[in-house]
Amino acid sequence: MASSAALDAAPEADVVLVAHTGLDHMLTVADVWRELPMDKELIMRWWEVPRADIPADRDERIDWLFGWWEHIDAWIDHHKPKELHRS
Repeated sequence: MASSAALDAAPEADVVLVAHTGLDHMLTVADVWRELPMDKELIMRWWEVPRADIPADRDERIDWLFGWWEHIDAWIDHHKPKELHRS
């Protein structure tokens, strides 16, 4: 798991998790370019997790990470912007 490898490589580092809504359908730079100027509502949220709160055990860390992904997915579902209507 790449996330676990990153944590192992920086054992003193805290973790910042970022979630956003409003860019879900943009997958490439061309998608972003095509959308400019943007009339979308973007909502972002980030959480800082102190290293002391991150499990050292690999299996516990995987459970911790999946728990965060569930939390972030729920946040995204709750904060998805309503589509703006063009006149």
